[in-house]
Amino acid sequence: MSQLSASRADGIANGLRKLADDVQKVIDSTQVEQSQLELQRNALLTASSSAAGEMQLVSELVEAQSGTITTVKKTTYIFGALAGLLIAALIVLQLTYTDDKIRSSRKLLSSNSTPVFLGEITSRNTAAEVRQVVAGLVTQSRVTNQSLISLLPVDTHTDLDHLIELMGEDTKSNGFAITKTVSVDEMSVAQMLDRASALTVIIARKNLSSLTAVRHAKEVLARSNNNVVGVILVTPTH
Repeated sequence: MSQLSASRADGIANGLRKLADDVQKVIDSTQVEQSQLELQRNALLTASSSAAGEMQLVSELVEAQSGTITTVKKTTYIFGALAGLLIAALIVLQLTYTDDKIRSSRKLLSSNSTPVFLGEITSRNTAAEVRQVVAGLVTQSRVTNQSLISLLPVDTHTDLDHLIELMGEDTKSNGFAITKTVSVDEMSVAQMLDRASALTVIIARKNLSSLTAVRHAKEVLARSNNNVVGVILVTPTH
């Protein structure tokens, strides 16, 4: 805008100076009284020196090249919102089916290819949770007439010592002992074969262990004639 004003001022000043030059030519070519012409010429020169090209915005016209809020129909917005919700629902559904992590006990309960679900011990480590799990272990121990239960982790970083400590008093009072072992992928051939005297319980970690890993542990142990009686789901403490 400032450049346009400056150009306009220059144009006005040049026009006034040209008129002053024309008046000067008339003065030079005539012999009549020239005072009036001199006065006009001086007036033109004075006006040219003070000419300004200031401009003021009177109005503005904005033309949209596509649909605007006022021109797009309400039904179009509703359709767009519904389409977005549908896409989001499909993404969540896909993630649910492709996620193999054990997010809750329901995943173990709904799977037909995993061992019997014996219970869950959450991060609260309540006495009720521990008693319910021990009750399931006692039942399996009596059915098979075995007094030794071996906890086998799905993941290498499972804290089995803490779990054994939680169930220690209840297991002793019910006449059986609990030991721990390494994961199936860390076992030697001898370790896999020398487990006939113990009942094996698979330990899965919530949100970390996968259903595939639980099935893998069950299948490996079954092939080496181990007695897998169930799976316990625990919530990591850290």
